[in-house]
Amino acid sequence: MGLFDRNSDIRLGEHRTEKEKKQREVRPYKPPRPLSWLSCGILIVLSLALLAYAAVAGYMRLFGVYTEAAVFTALDESGAVVEAMPATVTSTLPITFADATGAMHAAGISIMGNFGGIGDTVAIRYLPSNPERIMLASQTDEFMIPFGSVLLGVVLLSVALRRLREIFGKEKDGNI
Repeated sequence: MGLFDRNSDIRLGEHRTEKEKKQREVRPYKPPRPLSWLSCGILIVLSLALLAYAAVAGYMRLFGVYTEAAVFTALDESGAVVEAMPATVTSTLPITFADATGAMHAAGISIMGNFGGIGDTVAIRYLPSNPERIMLASQTDEFMIPFGSVLLGVVLLSVALRRLREIFGKEKDGNI
């Protein structure tokens, strides 16, 4: 008897139970369920958020003033720029910048990644009418991010509205 010799006494097929021996029933394909009105509402909210982000980035690009802001700095009570190193790990970077009139402003921007120490600068855009409204210049100068937001927002909005028309169109036809 060799290693690969088949013995006629042992067959794997004989171990199956009666349930397993029965022929399995073939079920017809059922496509996934389409979007419900609730998921269409979520898509609409998401698409409106994407379109709003693109509008804000575009508005800041057109009407925002470009300037450099000093990182890890803040304004004290007298309006002088002082060092402001965060005590803990944070994603908000304290900055100060001078607007077009020369007035100093302090703000915090959300960041990802590391920045250097005091004296380094970061490019920002602010609105002349409201200098507290700022964005990183990299978010406004990049063309593809707002364009992608508009494109994705329009696609999601059209899918949701088309599905809502189907949902409420069927309900009307069913009532008549």
